[in-house]
Amino acid sequence: MLLLFLLQFELNTAMAQSLDSQLSDIISSYQLMGMSVVKVCDGQIDFSKGYGFADYDDGVPITDTTLYRIASISKSMTATALMILYDQGLFGLDDDINNYLGYSVRNWHYPSDPITFRMLLSHTSTIIDGTKYSNFLNATFSQNPPPSANAYFVSGGTYYTSNIFLNKKPGTYFSYSNSNFGLIGTLIEIISGIRFDIFCKQNIFDPLQMTASFNIQDLPDISNVAVLYRYVGNNWVPQADNYNGVMPPPLDLSQYTVGNNGFIFGPQGSLRTSANDLARFMLMLANNGTFNNAAILESNTAQLMKTIQWQYNGSNGNDYYGLFKAWGLGIHVTTNVANSDLVFPDRSMAGHPGEAYGLISDMYFDSLKNGVIFITNGSKLSYVVGSSSAFYTVEDAVFDAVFNDLQPCEAPGGPKQISGYTVVPNPGISWLTVQRKTGMVEPFQEIAIYDLFGKLWINTIAANGKINIAALPPGMYQLRVIEMESYQIIPFVKQ
Repeated sequence: MLLLFLLQFELNTAMAQSLDSQLSDIISSYQLMGMSVVKVCDGQIDFSKGYGFADYDDGVPITDTTLYRIASISKSMTATALMILYDQGLFGLDDDINNYLGYSVRNWHYPSDPITFRMLLSHTSTIIDGTKYSNFLNATFSQNPPPSANAYFVSGGTYYTSNIFLNKKPGTYFSYSNSNFGLIGTLIEIISGIRFDIFCKQNIFDPLQMTASFNIQDLPDISNVAVLYRYVGNNWVPQADNYNGVMPPPLDLSQYTVGNNGFIFGPQGSLRTSANDLARFMLMLANNGTFNNAAILESNTAQLMKTIQWQYNGSNGNDYYGLFKAWGLGIHVTTNVANSDLVFPDRSMAGHPGEAYGLISDMYFDSLKNGVIFITNGSKLSYVVGSSSAFYTVEDAVFDAVFNDLQPCEAPGGPKQISGYTVVPNPGISWLTVQRKTGMVEPFQEIAIYDLFGKLWINTIAANGKINIAALPPGMYQLRVIEMESYQIIPFVKQ
């Protein structure tokens, strides 16, 4: 047993060094200022490391505890905060938000159609960022008291523009929008009676033991916050969080009324946390609402967040250059469309990307509790999309490095991943058949079908490979073929 342990330890060390070497090459090849990468395997952080600089001028290195302003991954936190209130029975997903706001938010093209919580969370509300969005944010951060959110969302308001609404029926069309989540932050305050940043700290960050906040004043060490950079005119130019070790003055909230304007805390993109602490949140979602005995969400609620609410059919939304093909409640769900929303090539995943001020961030996980977190605070090179997916090439490189290192740790000491099986027809309606590549020796012994979030629907011995899927609800699934000491995961769609 000791010998086996030592051999396993040496193997794990060698794998870590291999991934470390690949990531060192990536930061060099893509000329990044700095980056953090976390690999999660089977519900555990398997690898975590920082590279490069958090602060170029002061020579501060990236470490495992470096905090980043993680951009739009923040939306998944905001969605979780709202769903905590859902678990308390304080609203329904299909309720009209006007019943809670105290004023009317309506798409003027469809004035009789209510906008619901589900629509906000899934970006199908038809609310987009209007031409005065930036002006409204500037006023929110500079005025005391800040303008009310209704000044932006309601006709006649100082920052209202008619182009804040698409000419689409609410609930039928996807368009990614920051404004949805600023409004969600406002609703969280109205429903809970608690300031948004405090609510998230009390109900998410503290229970998960995360160093994280939507309010920078909560952070214990301002010197540990990464500066965000763009490379302009042969120079690294700070874009955000360039504090030089000095805590900025706090927002003057002396005249702020809870529920007036949740945008002030940046629920759409201003969370600061480390890659390691973000992994704790990711694992909570992967584990259907709990992490280390901290119960954040009901299991059914966490699964609901990861359940597809909208899926692209070619005309029912803006798919963001192919990146967004399906969406849950505050969660991006990948469908593994070729040259589009690919993270790990053999499976669908759930999570969220982010981009702002030179930073790129990603948080994605699968139904087996494997995943990747990648954050960079800037690049000398322009971010470009490659040919393999709709993500940037640097993201593809990190995803590939983590995926290639993932196989040996997915089931330590257990089955190893193989290829060679296919599922037909795919998509299927009533029956599907698992086919084996000619020349494969061992017959499969077991077939298990999971939804994208870990719920087991079918587990059977199917020597002829034919499986009745008539009882499966329509959607995306992952079929796991077990062959003696090996397995393969095959995504498929039930129509």
